[in-house]
Amino acid sequence: MTALGRQTTASLLFALIAMAGSVAADDLAAMAKAAKEAYHPLDQADLTAARADLDEAVADLEARLARAGDTADGWREYLDWPQVKQELAKAEGPDLAFLEKTFGRLSTGDEGMGLTCFSGLRDSIRSYVGVARGIGDKNLKARYEKVLDTLAGCLDSQAKNPSGENAAMISAYLRWLKDARQAPELIEAIRGSSLGQNFHAQVSANLLNAAMAREVDETDPVRDVILGTRLYGSGRTTGSVSVELLPSDDHATIVTVMKGTNLSDTTGYNGPVVIRANGTTELTTRKQILIDGERLWSLPAQADAVTHSHIRSICAKNGMRIIERMAWKRAGKQKCQSEAIAAQHAECQARARFDDEVEELIGPANEKIQTKIRGPLMERGLYPEELQYSTGTDFLNVAMLQAGPFDLGATTQAPETVADADLRVQIHESTINNFTSAALAGMILREGRVQEAVTNLLGKLPKELESEEDALPWGIAFHSARPIWVAFGDNQFTLSIRGRSFYEGEKRHPGMDVTVTYKIITEGANIKAVRQGEVQIFPPGFDPNGDEQLTAQQTAIRRILQRRLGRLFEEEIIPKGLVLPEEWSRAGTLNLVQWEAKDGWLVFSWKRSDEPAAP
Repeated sequence: MTALGRQTTASLLFALIAMAGSVAADDLAAMAKAAKEAYHPLDQADLTAARADLDEAVADLEARLARAGDTADGWREYLDWPQVKQELAKAEGPDLAFLEKTFGRLSTGDEGMGLTCFSGLRDSIRSYVGVARGIGDKNLKARYEKVLDTLAGCLDSQAKNPSGENAAMISAYLRWLKDARQAPELIEAIRGSSLGQNFHAQVSANLLNAAMAREVDETDPVRDVILGTRLYGSGRTTGSVSVELLPSDDHATIVTVMKGTNLSDTTGYNGPVVIRANGTTELTTRKQILIDGERLWSLPAQADAVTHSHIRSICAKNGMRIIERMAWKRAGKQKCQSEAIAAQHAECQARARFDDEVEELIGPANEKIQTKIRGPLMERGLYPEELQYSTGTDFLNVAMLQAGPFDLGATTQAPETVADADLRVQIHESTINNFTSAALAGMILREGRVQEAVTNLLGKLPKELESEEDALPWGIAFHSARPIWVAFGDNQFTLSIRGRSFYEGEKRHPGMDVTVTYKIITEGANIKAVRQGEVQIFPPGFDPNGDEQLTAQQTAIRRILQRRLGRLFEEEIIPKGLVLPEEWSRAGTLNLVQWEAKDGWLVFSWKRSDEPAAP
């Protein structure tokens, strides 16, 4: 068969698979091997496409630097930006060695390099240089076939025994194929079959109601005009605000409901007549609050009111009995109409008031979401690929896929949660592994930055993360692959930290891998996690049972890490009752009733206690 015939056959195979939908996991390995027939020698068209991607990344960075104003001058100087633009303007194309030098500057891991404007340029430079050097490279096909063989092995292993290590290897090979501009159908098929949502959370209507419900007891002045009568007085409203969930598949819908009774005491003036009356208004106000993956918003409030009035007295200012009798007669005829008008006015006021009150809550919350969460994550390419909210009658549901362009999601079903729990969380190891790889790979993280981020997130700094007295601030330069890694299964969880170097102040120490494993133990109603052995701290690839000895410098940093991490990774983790932040603390204490690790998932369930949260 000719090369063209082999390519056509492979393309037909991929097309048939695409028509059939997602691919079974055990078929992906066969697809990877079949993709050998679709090898595409790199040519000028590939370089032109890579150059277009590079130009787009340069434009994105220029726009970002322009928005930053004078504060971006340091970045321009660091990147030697005028020289970068000069190289890109050359008719014969930029010097590859210069681009590789620029790539090195973009890969230092310093604070700020995680922004998409820098990472996008870094990736496009890597791709452009790879294509430029790959044109005419006689060994590229052999490397391509070797990648596919190894990828097929990883896919086969993943189908039989899913693991985070296999997922990371698959992700790395997909990136290689993308940079080499090979097998796009294979990349799409693998990701399309391996992007199960990797985070789920459910909040019960009971918990939402406990957190958001409140009693109402308010007294306000009455100023109104009904059928020409000017009314003055006061009204006291008593009642309660509760929460309901409205079933919705494409967003969450929370309905706040205020039911109350307003008792008014008013004096009315109409010509020479003074009317003193009491009123009773039964009022129900409903307002929908909606949530999706981008924002919170609300619909205009709706209100229903029924008013009943009782006239205590009617007096004429000049004391004329005939006027008073006429006024009583007229009031009797207009009673139904005046009560209907009063109810309409009450509805209008209730709608306006509820709209204002909810907007006072939603406005700041939305601002916080955009500026503190969504905006920063978007700028770093860390926002979830999918974030879905929905509601049933009993639960508000959140489903998420945390995955970068080459990452895999969950490949197994999440274990069941406790059926009557008020808060349920199912988190797959890929959620954390994908996020930390995107956020921390190759990056340098300093103690102060960690403390600042945790304080912003939690509102306070946990004791375990406080700086040691008289100790230099620590730092870590993460490895470029799997910087922080977790594995969940067999009712235990493992956390690994891979540092290519560690810092005491500005003093640099050699890299270490830190690994700790906890086993989850349930004893009746009590749940805890017990550390399995000591925290393992060794250089990459070091065998503690072998003949190799640690150097003096390795021993020194190992002792420092043992002392500092000992506070963080305690021998036992005993969960305390969970209290939601700020006003949500009204929900009381949530007690952990399920903590389980199985098939790559970590599952938590909490039930609300009737006891109020401790102050």
